[in-house]
Amino acid sequence: MSHPLLDQLTNLRHQIRRLSWMTGLSWVVVWLTAGLLVAGLMDWQWHFDDRWLRATLLGAITVAVGISAWRKLISPLRLAWSNVVLARHLEQQFPALRGRLTAAVEFLEHGVSPQLGSPELQQRLIEQTTNAVADLEFTSALDRRVSTRAMSMATGVVVVSLLLCVTNSAIASTALSRLLWPFGDRVWPRRVELQLVRGDLKPLDATSSHAIRTVQGQPLDLFVVNSRGTLPESVLLEFRRRGAATQSESLRKITLRTTA
Repeated sequence: MSHPLLDQLTNLRHQIRRLSWMTGLSWVVVWLTAGLLVAGLMDWQWHFDDRWLRATLLGAITVAVGISAWRKLISPLRLAWSNVVLARHLEQQFPALRGRLTAAVEFLEHGVSPQLGSPELQQRLIEQTTNAVADLEFTSALDRRVSTRAMSMATGVVVVSLLLCVTNSAIASTALSRLLWPFGDRVWPRRVELQLVRGDLKPLDATSSHAIRTVQGQPLDLFVVNSRGTLPESVLLEFRRRGAATQSESLRKITLRTTA
């Protein structure tokens, strides 16, 4: 039969499990999101083209997430928070209930018994304890700081990851694909793709049958742009004159204002 005192303990047990879920899931999100983010940034910076290396990274993230799930989520949820255990913890938080709450819970669960003393005194203890805790909020004894810290960290990691993904969705998609499918054929797009252009920056047709010609002895102006971003610090042009060996020359960086 339900009793107000036992109902309060049941509500406290539900709150503990709810905090355990929130804390555990938050830590799982932190390890999973942070692991994918760090591994993706490392792959973007150093291009881990070794498939086994990417598989090792994925395995390390999986192990870290699994350990976090076991320690922060599964183990706390497996704890048996009986009414007597909860009563003992509450007596530490509310000294006025010390020695009474646990006894009252045991009498409610197992019934009053003449073998333990006067049934009238046992019933009176139950009634006095019930009246004493009527205005108490057992959930105020819960320490929510751990859950709050875990949820804040999870929120921060997720927000940073989303901002990076929105900033450059192509890079994020490539990094995630290469990490989750390490033996796939997804490669990083080239960062440098040089293209010859005219003086007005219009691209030269690479398939054109008209060769670039100049009078012997006269300078040949060539303009090169990087269609995927800024030019590298050093750009070398290789050329070969008729009947001569291949030569190379470093190109000078200019802007439209310095072309003259």
